[in-house]
Amino acid sequence: MFEISKESLRKDINFLKDYLPKYFSHPIQEIKTAPQIDIEIMVITLFALNLIVGILRSFYSLSWLGFLANVIITPIFGCVMLLLVSLFTYYVLQFWLQKVFPFLHIVSIFFFAYLPGSLFFIASIYYPPLFIFGLILSCVLLTIGLTENLKIEKKMVLTAVSVSFFLCFLFWIYNFIFLQSGELRPKSLDELESEIQESLND
Repeated sequence: MFEISKESLRKDINFLKDYLPKYFSHPIQEIKTAPQIDIEIMVITLFALNLIVGILRSFYSLSWLGFLANVIITPIFGCVMLLLVSLFTYYVLQFWLQKVFPFLHIVSIFFFAYLPGSLFFIASIYYPPLFIFGLILSCVLLTIGLTENLKIEKKMVLTAVSVSFFLCFLFWIYNFIFLQSGELRPKSLDELESEIQESLND
């Protein structure tokens, strides 16, 4: 499944180079006929995008461990979540509708629905509320993509996506208000290490 040939990789890269400008110009229209590409190239692309997010976010971290977490854990987490959410959707649809949809098609829909929103996710590092715009855009594209490509009842898809949006929104509110507030923000590992070292010296 994850064996990458140079020819296949080159073909998918060339396809994305030609297709992505068109997709970003008209995402709502293009998501209705989302193309299927190899999982490997989707993982590589998503890893690169999340790596950019991690690097930019690391500028706000004064900890080397925080930097490593942002540039390693963030990209891996994003790729794993894409596969897990797609796999979860694959089995839920199979159980709920008694139909088997191509797993690659489901992954492709999630992948392309995420891409336009990722621009807002990157910008949200500097202006956090932009995360909500990116989340709304991804949810709209995901709803259209699942409905049009898999021919699923719109009401069911809209309900599932709305619940997912609400949960993500609550998580963002919690992170923004509580974890990023000065009083409740956890100390960095470097700060904790410094305090421990000082107490030992005393």
